Amino acid sequence: MKDVTRESCHRRIARAIERLNADPADPGGGAALAEAAAYSPFHFLRIFRAMVGESPAAVARRLRLERAARALLDPQATVLNVALDAGYESPEAFSRAFRAAYGLAPRDWRGPWPRPAYAPPLPPALRLDPRSLTLALEPLQGGTTMEVRVEPRPAMLLLKRRHIGPYDRISRAFGELGARAGAAGLAPAGPMIGLYHDDPESAPPETLRADACIALAAPPPAVPEGLELERLPAGRWAIHTLHGPYAGIPDAFRRLYGLWLPESGEEPDDRPALEIYLDEPSSTPEAELRTELCLPLRG
Repeated sequence: MKDVTRESCHRRIARAIERLNADPADPGGGAALAEAAAYSPFHFLRIFRAMVGESPAAVARRLRLERAARALLDPQATVLNVALDAGYESPEAFSRAFRAAYGLAPRDWRGPWPRPAYAPPLPPALRLDPRSLTLALEPLQGGTTMEVRVEPRPAMLLLKRRHIGPYDRISRAFGELGARAGAAGLAPAGPMIGLYHDDPESAPPETLRADACIALAAPPPAVPEGLELERLPAGRWAIHTLHGPYAGIPDAFRRLYGLWLPESGEEPDDRPALEIYLDEPSSTPEAELRTELCLPLRG
């Protein structure tokens, strides 16, 4: 039996939530939370969001606002002090966040009574202790029947074009990659590959980093301008083949990280996740597209 189980994954994410409970205004950043859960920072964000239902930043914001809502009921507390205690730099920023969560401005929340009772709904995986205003993971539920195969793959030499911005706009980078590689007489040794470095639900869209890639059989005599070479190490991968539109990729990755991985007894390593596009989207109906979603594994 493997050492890593669903229960241990649950405990590790619970440790990150405990750190958020201790100081949601300053939990130490994603790297500190990943360290508390004993995951690499990149994979931690995906595993956390997949298991919890929202990002660590969203959980921290939820805790800060829950505690601020209670603090506002103290007539001696000023909105400014509550905002600062909740980690906001100004009453205006606090008021915008509070209204978005509770549907009322902070001054309206504190009186007069009766007032509309409203609290942001919790993801199913979380429960809130109303006395301590701390969050905890619900007990584990049933597993998944997601079809995943684990297999070793050799190292790949990738020719890539960097993309910065929302992931759904990476098509331009693929077009530039194809044009520049073709002009240099470089033929791909397989299908197009997407290499994604950031969690799209935990980082601002304009900062997301991705690489549009093709694999090469051998190093080229010269690297075309605007492109880069990268050698992706050999290793083991968990691979799920998605059938259908590319719009289904985010949900499939959430299930891969949040359901399959905790059950599998496997551990992710520090290589980035891959998307391998087996079909040409311009000539393949959306319903027939096949995409390999590849999660890197240790060992």
